[in-house]
Amino acid sequence: MNQTLIINKKEAEALLTFEDAIKAMREVFAAISQGDAIMLQREMIKHENGNALAVMPASMKDKGITGSKIIIFPGKETRKAGTNQGVFPLFSIDTGALLAITDAEAMTVIRTAAASALATDILALKEASSLCILGTGKQGLAHAEAICLVRNIKNIYLWNKNHDTGRAAVKRFQEKLAIPITYFENSEDAVKNADIICTTSKAHEPILLGKDIKEGAHINAVGACSSKIREIDTEVLKRAKVFCDKKEACFKDAGDLLIPLEKGEIHKDIVIGEIGQIILGESQGRTSNVEITLFESVGLSVQDLASAWLIYEKALKSGHGIKVEL
Repeated sequence: MNQTLIINKKEAEALLTFEDAIKAMREVFAAISQGDAIMLQREMIKHENGNALAVMPASMKDKGITGSKIIIFPGKETRKAGTNQGVFPLFSIDTGALLAITDAEAMTVIRTAAASALATDILALKEASSLCILGTGKQGLAHAEAICLVRNIKNIYLWNKNHDTGRAAVKRFQEKLAIPITYFENSEDAVKNADIICTTSKAHEPILLGKDIKEGAHINAVGACSSKIREIDTEVLKRAKVFCDKKEACFKDAGDLLIPLEKGEIHKDIVIGEIGQIILGESQGRTSNVEITLFESVGLSVQDLASAWLIYEKALKSGHGIKVEL
């Protein structure tokens, strides 16, 4: 009988490093743009309390694996209780065997930040040294950690909608990164001197305005993965060269694009291409030091599948996880 490896949250978080995840995301985005990865769009069941059950299935033919992330996107009270949970069952395409069940919460945070770090490495100025994070939760800190691996960051600027939470996050960022951290009361002040900007706030209205961004900056727009919310205004899109993780996904779930599109303020062709197309040499990224570049990310199921495979492989080698017969 087949044995299934059960990998808990603590183990998954330790096994999936930012370094490995960034490398994996380069392969993933190339595979997506080449059509070598199979994925379905995220589907959700929304509940009255704000919680939503999401399923995100995918297959990678070259690795012979398939599976789906199953996760709760938490409502307000669930976030307070810290009960955001998810799992990823990983199967063999060839045998149908259930190889592993791994925690998916840590995976989601790490692979999202790794994707932004990859986009930053591809699109940001090589000499970029200042980073602004708008939204100081888990995703904000993960983005700071990951981006520090691809650029020599010397200053980090923080802003958060809840200032008490934001100011309290300074110590957490400082302990992780040992880089000078400055907290700003206004998002425009946090942004104006930043070479790299990440929006990780899940704001419902724009917190990043095009008028505040300096020439040559790179933006990772991450938090608005719903069609009804946005973190950036239309002027940001008009000033930037816009790239995305996958066009089909972004024109389904990215409020940053869909809201101004519905208002007739932009056209779909404002998105120049996918990050994978730049990797494959099919699309050109940054072409000057004054261009503003933007990576719009809603998160893809193939990213989770690649992350689950990484966790599984490393768990087998290191002896992590519990083997059970199901």
